[in-house]
Formats: sequence, C-alpha cells, structure tokens
Amino acid sequence: MHFNKNKIFIILLFINFFYFFIGFIYQHDFTNGGKIDFEHIYTNFLLLKKYSIFNLDWTTYESTSLPLHYIITSNIIPENIFLFKLYNFILSLITIYLFFYLLSEIYKIKNNIYILILSSILMISSSFRGDSFFGQEEIIGYTLVILSFIFLIKYFNTKNFYFKVLSIVFACLAFYSRQTLGFLSIIIFFQLLEKNKIFCKNNFYLSLFFLILLLPSLYFFYKWGGPIPMFQPEGQNRMIPFQLNKIPIIFGMFIVFLFPLIFFQVVSEINKIKTNKNKFLKILLFFIIFFFIYVYVFDNLPKSKFGGGPLYKIFYEFEYFKIVFLFFSYLGLISSAYYSYKNFNFCIFTIVLIIIYGFSDVPFFSYLDPLMFIIVLVTINEFKTLFIKHKEAISLSLFGFFLCLHLSWVFYFKFFLGGIIR
Repeated sequence: MHFNKNKIFIILLFINFFYFFIGFIYQHDFTNGGKIDFEHIYTNFLLLKKYSIFNLDWTTYESTSLPLHYIITSNIIPENIFLFKLYNFILSLITIYLFFYLLSEIYKIKNNIYILILSSILMISSSFRGDSFFGQEEIIGYTLVILSFIFLIKYFNTKNFYFKVLSIVFACLAFYSRQTLGFLSIIIFFQLLEKNKIFCKNNFYLSLFFLILLLPSLYFFYKWGGPIPMFQPEGQNRMIPFQLNKIPIIFGMFIVFLFPLIFFQVVSEINKIKTNKNKFLKILLFFIIFFFIYVYVFDNLPKSKFGGGPLYKIFYEFEYFKIVFLFFSYLGLISSAYYSYKNFNFCIFTIVLIIIYGFSDVPFFSYLDPLMFIIVLVTINEFKTLFIKHKEAISLSLFGFFLCLHLSWVFYFKFFLGGIIR
C-alpha cells in the first residue's frame, strides 16, 4: 500500500495528539514531580482565591515564581481541581497552535505540515507534558513568550505601533509568570531600541514603558526579601554562590537542544569541509587541545541524583561515562558560544540562563525543556536557513530525536528509579 509523505506526517501528528490527550486523561507524570508539585500549585490557587496579593500572608505561598498564573486562574476558574487542570491543558493546546503560527511567520514555507511537526514536538517534551497535565506555572509563561515574539514580528512587518506595545506587554507579563523568563524583556528591548541614535525620544519612551511595566515586581521582591521568597526553606537553599562546577552541567543540558542543529549544519557543509581540509584540521586541533584542558579543569565534577539533565543522569549512574559527558558538555559550550556570536538574541538567552543556573542550588533540566527548543527555533538564523532547505528531513529528524529523548526519560524513571517515585 502506497502512502504519500504528507499522509505519513499526518499519521504522526494524529498519534502525537492522541498520546498527548491520553497523557492528560491518565495523568502521566514522567518528570517525577508533577503530582507532588500540583499540591503546592493548587494551594497557591486557593490562596489567591481567598486573598488578594496585597493582603496575602506570603509565608503561606508555596512557590518561588511570581504569581501571574494564580492571579489569572483565581479570577476565572472555580474551586474545582479538574477544571483547574483542564484550563491549563487547553492553554497548552493554544500554546502549541501559537507556536505553529509563530514558526509559520518566521519560515514562510508553502507546506505547513512540516511546521506542524515541529510545533507538535512540544507534546513529546516530558516537561511540557507534566506542566500541561498538572496545572503548572510554566505553560502561561510559554504562551506569553510566543505571543511576544509573534507581535514583534508583526511590528517589524507592518510598523504598527500597537503590535510593538503588545510585544512589550507580553514580554513583561512573561517575567511575572516566571523570573527565568526575564531574558525575553531584554531581547525585546534591544530589538526595539534605535541603535543609530541611542539618546532619542523613542528610546526614552521605550525605556520608560518597560520600567513602568516591570516596576511592580519590586513589590513582590520587597515582600519576599529577594528575587525569590527568602523566608521559605526552599527559597533560602535555592540561591547559592556561583560554583564553577556548574559550567559543565549547564552546557551538558544545552547540548541536548543544540546537537541536532550542529549535526544538520555539519552535514549540510560537508563539501565545504572537504575543500578546506587544512582550515578544518586546524580548528579540530584547537578543539582537541582545549577539550583536554576542559577535562583537566572539571575532572572532579561532583555527582548528584537531582537535576542536571539526561546526560548528567547517565554520568550519575555510570562513573566511566564522565569523559563522554564532559565531551558533550564541551561541545555544548563551544556551540553555545558560536551561536551566541552569530545571533544576539540567543546570546542574551544564553547569558541569562547561565547566570540563573550558576546561582541556583540544583540546575533542573525542566527549566530548559522545552523553553530552549522554542528559543533555538525562533532566534538562531542558521536553523531557519537549514530548515527552509531541508524541511522534510529536519522536521522528521527532530521529531524522532525528541521522541527518543522522551522515551528514554520514561525508561529512566520506570526502570532505573523503579517506577515514578513521587
């Protein structure tokens, strides 16, 4: 029986949507935290139902994120666990559609089935699934990030002032959903800044508008005693002095999202490498020399069963995997530096996330998954160029790569941990 390629892609999409709905119905928890985190999430929801943010006893607030998620849900959702979860699940579907729309605006290709496949990868992100099924704070953040980028593109295409305003508003609201999304306001600010004439009226109004929108966050930081609730045991332990040993762990997570792009780029430029062998060999020699330095510096990398991402988890289970982990971490460092140099927006994202991870007690992979996937597809021009040329191969390969990542995550929690332990 003959299937054309579009039908195969449609079948993949149908199976993926079906799996996503099944996950919600049966409350799949392959992040090992959705169910227990929901207890805290719903407690915060009930708190905001009962009190306003101005008379709330913040010592009873069980989160380190700013409360936009709870402010919205407490005003539109009744006290019903199922409806609370259903709201977030529906919002996650809207987010997937908005991501599809955003990618369509960026790539502008004729056959949108390939962009549908790309956007549907969110549904096989273990973290996104857990966030969607258990009412987590992250979903509204992803929605606002994507909306901000959509209106930024619309502004550049039309120069409509209202699109500019909406992009700024959604960027600032994203920060109020989760502090880690503060990079977005920086990106939007620099995108809208007039670089040729820094001290001009437009830049003054732009800065003032951002200041007005972000200023209320100081109220929460004042009440909390810092950028997170410092009166909580979790808050007190969450922020620590920067540790150099976090570097390989951070880039060991980054490489998960950058590796497919590196692979596609190397394959697409294989002919250039063949014709410039001397240059390639020199680069390779420097790569090898600095890799040995990297291994020497981080040879005493500590183990931890919490956080760190999939590659770090393997290192925790198997000591001999350390050299392999450090290799991929080093590749993550080199590729992050390369794409940051080429793409200013990705550079901002990288710097902000390094700072956040560097000063946090545990660098959780869920902070990046699927946020970095979204940022890579939106901000890295090299991916856009490759995708337009090889959309069929790339969309299918990326889908397969992240499906394998999700299944390996399920396998890890099912067999290495002996079942979902939370």
